[in-house]
Amino acid sequence: NAVDQNSREVGTLGVKGLTIDQSVPLNFPGMPREGVLVVDVSPDTPASALSISMGDVILGINNRSVRTVEELISVMESADLNSGVRVDYVSRGRLQTAVVRLKS
Repeated sequence: NAVDQNSREVGTLGVKGLTIDQSVPLNFPGMPREGVLVVDVSPDTPASALSISMGDVILGINNRSVRTVEELISVMESADLNSGVRVDYVSRGRLQTAVVRLKS
């Protein structure tokens, strides 16, 4: 499965993501043209606490936009685990913003 081969895990958030580019089919209206497509969410993680689910798109962390999985990983690695992290994402075509505490 190409998604499994190309997706990367973003540890402390609890998601596996795929950079949206021309190789990612855009199957539904309202899907952002850039960001990180969530392809899996681990149970009992900050992402699952926010109800982030497969098919959602992460656009930013702590007011920093993320266009690739590498950018998301970099931003998450520099995040303070002891404070809340703001996550901007699109779920079911609607922009969502939430603050979540990370697991160390």
